Amino acid sequence: MNEKVTFGRRALGLGLAGLALARPALAQGNWPTRPIRWVVPFAPGGNIDVMARLYSEGLSRELGQAVVVENRAGAAGSLGADFVAKATPDGYTILMGSAVNAINVGLYKNLTFDFVKDLAPISLLYSVPSALLVRPDSPAKTVADLVAMAKAKPGALNYGSAGSGSGMHLSSVLFAQAAGIDVTHVPYRGAAPAQQDLMGGRIDFIFDNMSTAQQLVKDGQLRALGVTSSTRAPQLPDVPTMAEAGVPVDLMIWGGAFAPAATPAPILDRFSEAFRKISTDPTLAARLTTLGSSSTVEDRASFARFVPAETARLVQLVKLSGASVD
Repeated sequence: MNEKVTFGRRALGLGLAGLALARPALAQGNWPTRPIRWVVPFAPGGNIDVMARLYSEGLSRELGQAVVVENRAGAAGSLGADFVAKATPDGYTILMGSAVNAINVGLYKNLTFDFVKDLAPISLLYSVPSALLVRPDSPAKTVADLVAMAKAKPGALNYGSAGSGSGMHLSSVLFAQAAGIDVTHVPYRGAAPAQQDLMGGRIDFIFDNMSTAQQLVKDGQLRALGVTSSTRAPQLPDVPTMAEAGVPVDLMIWGGAFAPAATPAPILDRFSEAFRKISTDPTLAARLTTLGSSSTVEDRASFARFVPAETARLVQLVKLSGASVD
């Protein structure tokens, strides 16, 4: 009798275990059955927010469910990323992560999540180059001219940034390292004050992302000497790449979709395939170009290789810059 009862309990236990395993599979097969929350870790209106909203319409269409963009700003993008890293890994909460999150790994000493381990990369969605800008009346007509000026007076040239550890700062650090020059950093609270002081002659150059740089150049307020992409930017086709100008500076501001690390692979693959289809939309491509960007959608495996390598590179660059936040 005991053996029969034991066998019965064992069979019941195996049956329940089978049901437990079947439920996630069933859920994945039916996914998605309700709206998806796409967390942007910055305030509304910024570039990363705009990019998420551009892609969200197509994502909703491809998945057959509403995609709701939710802004969770704070700690330079870390609060929203932490929220997604700790969310239920069921495919209903994703993150619009970016190079900023990778930079934060080196910048912040007390992050409460691991950007590489706690988030699963889904797809790289866009990348934005920066442009090396000077005043229209600057004696530096080329990158070589600016380097020569810096070498003639070590430490005398000043460059601005949106703050220590910002993309503007790190691009300039890379430039100084590649060119072998000594230049002085002047951090500002945002890109706009740095742009204004460059136009006013209080600093000598900045690296600014293409979304704003293109208009400043086209309006004649500033002049571009080079761009940080590997090929010339369509927004400023007459401006050489930094590599063409003799001082390679390879730094792009990129953004992509992430999910909690334990999200099932079939769900991640469906997201990735949806983004691949969205990227072929010519209207989206045209809109990205006006924002200084390009659609650079990669498959999930490629993005999964890119994120840890790029994060490690940016962390080393942050160390080189000396920037940190307690």
